[in-house]
Amino acid sequence: MRLFVGLSIPPTVARQLAGYVERAKSKLQAAHWVPPQNWHITLLFLGEVSPDTAAVLRRRFAAVAQQTHPFSLRLQNWGAFPNMKRAKLLWVGVNGEREPLQRLAEAVRETAADVVKLEKTQSFVPHLTVSRKVPALDLAHFNDEWPLLT
Repeated sequence: MRLFVGLSIPPTVARQLAGYVERAKSKLQAAHWVPPQNWHITLLFLGEVSPDTAAVLRRRFAAVAQQTHPFSLRLQNWGAFPNMKRAKLLWVGVNGEREPLQRLAEAVRETAADVVKLEKTQSFVPHLTVSRKVPALDLAHFNDEWPLLT
């Protein structure tokens, strides 16, 4: 099974974000939109994992979660991979208490590293993906035209 570790977002934030995404859809009609029930902030992509390994990881991640103090985040601004000038994936940025989020992502990676083979480390860019397969568009002015703040 393909797995990742992520943070869900509160329903009130999802409803608010849904309004912004609906407006964005009018500009990006050909994009593949991620359903709101699948929105999350990815901490680590694990890839293919056996059910037994997944069970071990769940226990380890539960321990990490218990050691993590609450922190606040907010969704703000649009972003894209590889960049806003050549967008192929549209996301919403994560701001707020990013240091604890960064530490949590690092703890999750360290916890998984001796159980599964992880892809090489890329810098952690906290985001929530809202659309994949965006037609190659220049979205450099998207934040000016469609400001977002939850």
